[in-house]
Amino acid sequence: QPGDWVKIGINGGTANFEFTSILYSSKNQTTGAINMNGGTVAFNNSEIAHGMYDAVGVESGHFYMTNSVIRDCLLAFRHWAKDPIVNSVIYDCGRLTQGGGQHFVNCIFSCITETWEAFGFPQNGTTYDNCCFWNEGGSILTAEGKQDAMTVCGKNGNIWGDPLFVDPDNGDFRIQEGSPCVDAADSTIAPEFDYYGQPRITVTEQGTNTVGQLADIGICEVMPRNVTSDIDLVPQ
Repeated sequence: QPGDWVKIGINGGTANFEFTSILYSSKNQTTGAINMNGGTVAFNNSEIAHGMYDAVGVESGHFYMTNSVIRDCLLAFRHWAKDPIVNSVIYDCGRLTQGGGQHFVNCIFSCITETWEAFGFPQNGTTYDNCCFWNEGGSILTAEGKQDAMTVCGKNGNIWGDPLFVDPDNGDFRIQEGSPCVDAADSTIAPEFDYYGQPRITVTEQGTNTVGQLADIGICEVMPRNVTSDIDLVPQ
């Protein structure tokens, strides 16, 4: 159950998480499933889910997150660091962030039920670039009732729209063809591979002329139907 255990504490050094699931933790409020007081965390291709309170709590240190998911927690980030959160998904959380100063790039925020930011949106130095916001019932105000996600959509590549997840309630955060997140990311920031090990795609649209690196927002790339494999398996 949520809150079965407390946290992973990082008080210095370096902690690398790859293909890791941190589940049913965050027993104490304001700590986080990952709680940092110094050091550096690289959180890649991983998830934090079903926490009672906070997913990530950073008092000091550096927290870098790429191709990862936070879901079903009260608060995603109690995060005072200013390190980028890249190509990640935050889903079914009460609050997105509290603290300010984060930099979200190529991320998807969906089903945030209480507020995008606990102390203003985005008044505490938090920045959003090429991110997708979506709540089925519409946008929500901050705790102070001042601003909502619409204020950052329509600029810096940020959009409002249904990301068309495959099956988010069961943890499948692939996006489908037709999603507004397709070819909408900042490809200069996107990692070389997505969560599933697929390369971020270089799209050729006119003959042999390549039209840039068109990466997708979120943790996965939608593979075009006309992409062919160089591996030919023939049943015998």
